[in-house]
Amino acid sequence: MMRKILQILVGLAVVGFSAWLFFYEEAAMPGPLSPGHLPLGDCRWCHIPWKGVSESKCRTCHLFSNVRDLPRSIHFHESKEKCLRCHQEHGLLDEGISQMDHTLLNEALLCSMCHFDVHGGLFGEACRECHGISSWNVKGYHHPSGDRKDCARCHKPPSFHRNPRCWKVILEGMGFDKADLEECRRCHTVNQWPQTSENMAWQGED
Repeated sequence: MMRKILQILVGLAVVGFSAWLFFYEEAAMPGPLSPGHLPLGDCRWCHIPWKGVSESKCRTCHLFSNVRDLPRSIHFHESKEKCLRCHQEHGLLDEGISQMDHTLLNEALLCSMCHFDVHGGLFGEACRECHGISSWNVKGYHHPSGDRKDCARCHKPPSFHRNPRCWKVILEGMGFDKADLEECRRCHTVNQWPQTSENMAWQGED
């Protein structure tokens, strides 16, 4: 008897909850819409009743028929599939409605096709040898020993180092008669690049 009463109560709760959602659609929204989708108003622009968000609904508005009109970094939208792997509405993502899932891309694609190479081509195009696809930071990276002399393999001098007048002031401040631009270790340490190996008690003259 008790079991039957419990089943009736559960059934009434489900019916009541469904009716509440039916008459009060905002109750089913986990968060606000993004500004771009806010004017749509009707949930059915994106959702199929009792099924949820449909990628076919995305393509009703987002056509991507001519990728040449798009920024190069999003040409892959031409495939017109798996929209929901990167895009989520109602504030489900930390920022906006987009969060790139690089695992969807063809491994033959070069990172430089979308990303600016801050290394200036020093390490070629094999970015994935150091960088992961979930985080740009290099996991477990350890700087080579300070005894190494090939700093210029990775580091390039800033523009003011290449200015003869500024370079002269730097050498005077460090107490050097002369030094090559690639002799970084004579002034810099490997632990903190702005930290010089000796305290520079000088200021550049105007």
